[in-house]
Amino acid sequence: MKHDPVMQVIETLKGATATGGIAKTDGSHFAFRGVVRRFGYIVADLKPSLETVLRNHDFKNDWNPDIYVRYRDNEQIFIQAMGYDTLIAHAKKRNQAFFSVLFGE
Repeated sequence: MKHDPVMQVIETLKGATATGGIAKTDGSHFAFRGVVRRFGYIVADLKPSLETVLRNHDFKNDWNPDIYVRYRDNEQIFIQAMGYDTLIAHAKKRNQAFFSVLFGE
């Protein structure tokens, strides 16, 4: 499991579900009661070895070659896998649109 980030996400979800939530780094507790949607993210270099793991878990990247996605029915979680550079690029685009609306640019 050490080299399988998909299973790390699933095992983390199972553990959090079993205990009713997760402890945050500040010591507070986030409960899963009433949670409708579950999202998991894998942010890592999309090297061929990781892409193989993702394909073995039936992830797809049809609509965007930089992002792999999969909804797991059994766990009811949507997981996205992307590189750090893709995460940063999307954040810049999102923030640019936000500031354009905020400042009327």
